[in-house]
Amino acid sequence: FKGQALDWPARVDWTDEYLIKNYYDLELRMETKDDDKAQDLGNRKLGDFLRLYNTSNLYLVDEVPPPLHKYFKIPDQLKCDEMSSKFFVTFWWFSSGATSSSMHLDTDENMMCVLHGKKTFILVEPKYGPQLYADEARFLGVSPVDMLRVDLEKYPRVAEVPFYVA
Repeated sequence: FKGQALDWPARVDWTDEYLIKNYYDLELRMETKDDDKAQDLGNRKLGDFLRLYNTSNLYLVDEVPPPLHKYFKIPDQLKCDEMSSKFFVTFWWFSSGATSSSMHLDTDENMMCVLHGKKTFILVEPKYGPQLYADEARFLGVSPVDMLRVDLEKYPRVAEVPFYVA
């Protein structure tokens, strides 16, 4: 699906100024860039976030609100009933960069699309959850292992896990 989003209205229209002018009051959930799940930042107005995100630790992570759905297009390859009936939520991650997320299990299938910048994904089959210590984690399904700096003395089973980088 490479290049599918090049002509999406979101990629073309969305500048900070445009979103502030047209969608300032949308309330969206915030997290920290370092994915500290214990810290609840609650919701903020999109306009307030856009005025702060370049100089803060804020990371917008929420469902795309209905007024913004028109800015995305489902790729033609996925418009058949068998595929499109499985889409039920579109999530939005928005930051100034340098974000990371803990290795975790997503319970639904995902299709990721990067509109600006780049993102690296480490993908592991869910059956390797025990080797990633996900069942022993503070938050169920979220591995305590720092995948960028794996401590094999503390987490030796991680060495058994095949992974893919995308």
